[in-house]
Amino acid sequence: KVEQTTLRREWVHIPMGRGSLRTLIIHPAGEAPAPVVLLLHYDAGLDALQQAMALQLAERGFIAVAPDLLSGLGPDGGNYDAFRFPDAAMRAVLAMKPAEAMRRYKVAAAYAKAMPRANGSIAALGASLGGTHSFRLAAEVPELTAAVVFYGLPPDKSALGRIKAPVLGLYGGDDPEVIATVEPTAAAIAYGLDNASEGI
Repeated sequence: KVEQTTLRREWVHIPMGRGSLRTLIIHPAGEAPAPVVLLLHYDAGLDALQQAMALQLAERGFIAVAPDLLSGLGPDGGNYDAFRFPDAAMRAVLAMKPAEAMRRYKVAAAYAKAMPRANGSIAALGASLGGTHSFRLAAEVPELTAAVVFYGLPPDKSALGRIKAPVLGLYGGDDPEVIATVEPTAAAIAYGLDNASEGI
């Protein structure tokens, strides 16, 4: 369990405009510099499963940085844990505009990059809505060194052209709406790479 780990675990409140972004950070063992993974949570929010995923990342040598998108948006200005029922948290996550989600994740990325132990390598990882955000963040944050997308939707074609980092997309076969985007997205990325090669 996250609460029982011997790894250093902390909740930080990253300044964000008039408020702050509540973020779980779990550090790997030792004091050596380490790569950062931004864990972008799924539709249900920064729940126990997502926190356990952050712990698994830290156990494998990454600095796990897991922002709570619902920071300040819960009852009485609370965060994810202020919601009494999971479905209320999910509705709040799904109601957030993509631009606001990107604003919050960019704040987390800038903070993570400046952490003392960060070695300069920073990746994004997310599933479902978090996968969609991971894909889009690769277009919006050129400093990302990689993005992992578990059945997330791609950004539009103009954004695809801005992606510099490698993107690993992992998809199942039971969601036709998402699966239908995979081949066109791969073709659009390949076309962009081919054109870039021709321009060198």
